[in-house]
Amino acid sequence: MAEALSAATASIEGKMTRNLKKLLKKVAHDELAVADAKLGSSIKDKLSISCVTSSAVQELMRGIRSQFTSLLSDRWAVDVIRRLEKEDLSLSANFRHFVSTASHKSTDNKQ
Repeated sequence: MAEALSAATASIEGKMTRNLKKLLKKVAHDELAVADAKLGSSIKDKLSISCVTSSAVQELMRGIRSQFTSLLSDRWAVDVIRRLEKEDLSLSANFRHFVSTASHKSTDNKQ
């Protein structure tokens, strides 16, 4: 979990982690849709991968976030919460709140 938190912090700061670099070298060849322009710039500079950071990408990301909980199984969420509880109770509470809020939003949208 510490590695995931570190990766999330790095992406917020527009930096790439070693694991992200490895992954992108394997899977990204032509263009990459990136929500954060700063991160996209870093990817382009360091890996020479063209990145798109347009309003269409932002809309795509909003769509993914709005459907996030329906894309995940309940079993996965419970597993993540248990692991977070071992690491840090505040992270667990934040994740639990996120899943609950996102679940309510997706239920409201379906009605």
